[in-house]
Amino acid sequence: MTLISGVVFIVAMLFLVSAIGAVVVQLLRGGVKAIRTVPAVPLMAGYVVTFLVWLAL
Repeated sequence: MTLISGVVFIVAMLFLVSAIGAVVVQLLRGGVKAIRTVPAVPLMAGYVVTFLVWLAL
């Protein structure tokens, strides 16, 4: 059970890092207006779902 929760936790961290990275890249490219086009919303949703699964374990 600990191995599974460890893997899920790592996946959640990857979601979070990629969401933050997408926001930073968009900021560097086009400024604040470009944030609206960032795929950070589905990434954050994936992070939240993964984190909830991790909590459930």
